[in-house]
Amino acid sequence: MPRDGQLLELAVALRLRHVDVLAIAGHEIPAALTPAEFRAHRQVEAVLRAAWSCSNDVIAELCEYARSLPRQPGSDDRKSIPALAEPTFGPVFGRLMHLRNVDRRLLARITGSAETTVNMMMHGARVPAVERVFGIAAALGLRGDDVDAMAGHPNSVPPVDAPLLKYLAAFQALGELVCALVPLRSEQLDAVAARAKSLGGDGR
Repeated sequence: MPRDGQLLELAVALRLRHVDVLAIAGHEIPAALTPAEFRAHRQVEAVLRAAWSCSNDVIAELCEYARSLPRQPGSDDRKSIPALAEPTFGPVFGRLMHLRNVDRRLLARITGSAETTVNMMMHGARVPAVERVFGIAAALGLRGDDVDAMAGHPNSVPPVDAPLLKYLAAFQALGELVCALVPLRSEQLDAVAARAKSLGGDGR
């Protein structure tokens, strides 16, 4: 198994977050690299609900706002994520979701997928069609071809349909916002949700 220093170099080369490479490689993930607010799924969902009807440009503005907030110490109940004995697709995918405070219900809602589809991915039981994989990956701020390769389909052809690409761009904008929320504490997450509503989100 590669050493952590080698994984950091790999993360830079692949343009991935260091913590994502740790998750994919099956390494232990220190508590300091987990979301600042443990189990903040509901607050992350509140932000995304508020931002759902915003344009991609407005969502990009929300990302910048989230990143501008001062970093605070993470919650005391954060725990490290144990190493995987065998980094197979299902457990790795679940770790990537956990590192974004996204549960299966929320991921299904963001992408218009069935919860059973997300659940099967988390358990490695079945990988959906490439279009669905790319949409789910985008909503997590990941590249679709990376997730498809993790699932054992390294030669899949990315979607080229124009309407689908438009949807993927919208999912990618939300995925960037999801990643921008990871270092934020509870009151900061609420501030981002309020900001989204003030910028035109309907909070549906």
